[in-house]
Amino acid sequence: LPEVEAEALLAAAWAACAARPSTAWDLSTQFAARASASRNAPAPLPSLRESFGGGGLAGSFVEVAGPPGVGKTQFCLHAASLAAAQGGEVFWIDTERTFAPQRLLELLESICGNGCTDMHDDSQEPALEALARIRRRFCASLSDLHSIVAELAQRAIRREVLPSLIIIDSVASVARLDGGESRRDAIPKRQALLNTIASLLKGLVSSPIAPSRSPDSRENDQRPAVLVTNQVSGDLVNGGHKVTLGNVWHHAVNWRLVLSHDHGGSSALHGPLMVNPQRLCRLLLVEKSPCTGPLLIRFSVSAMGLQEEEERNQPK
Repeated sequence: LPEVEAEALLAAAWAACAARPSTAWDLSTQFAARASASRNAPAPLPSLRESFGGGGLAGSFVEVAGPPGVGKTQFCLHAASLAAAQGGEVFWIDTERTFAPQRLLELLESICGNGCTDMHDDSQEPALEALARIRRRFCASLSDLHSIVAELAQRAIRREVLPSLIIIDSVASVARLDGGESRRDAIPKRQALLNTIASLLKGLVSSPIAPSRSPDSRENDQRPAVLVTNQVSGDLVNGGHKVTLGNVWHHAVNWRLVLSHDHGGSSALHGPLMVNPQRLCRLLLVEKSPCTGPLLIRFSVSAMGLQEEEERNQPK
């Protein structure tokens, strides 16, 4: 090629590959628009919302881990209610039959009624409309979960509309129940499936919810959020705890929230609490985050969902 044509070809290639120039004001405006988008699933707690940059869970692969009875499902129910109340579609993959429509309706009536737990006609209708945007699908095995996630990934490839929030409660349940083979044969197969599922979920949070033909459309900036629950082993108070499912899964999520009961230093954290579980304080540790350091948040569970307590500090 002549030198002039070669330079023009290189310039066109660089223009196609390079990011568009943006000023700080452009980035700030885009971030504010993203944070206020109706399909952006909000985080349940104010301090947690701040750690997500003031916006929501959109574009994040979030793992909520903790012992049984600590509030992982309540976290998911609250997040689903917030997303649906803002007009987003929620897809709940239920592996433990924890999906609770009555609890969702209670939360939605509180959200639509601006925090009032009493039922009002003006909050019941929008609450029921929001409840209809939350869809549940039962999943009995790890292979079933893989098929469901692969189906969602195919929707993204075909540029079809995706839910704004995808919840898997819980991934540890099907990983534990799947099998029937010898341990030696089952573990490699389980890890291979988990690795594939993690890869597909990471791809989903990078896909637009409602792809638009216009490259400048704001709809192309809206990403789904993935929220999964998992188990932990070890001592959450004195350290040494470990989230289950192996190293590949450990590194796949970009947010890890570890929940525990606040026993004032006691290490007896495993198993559900038997005395007044609703108002006992719990702890949420932001253990892994792409944009903030470790953060410890005290909260309780009430009829209105997760309620943040006043005390909040950085873990030592």
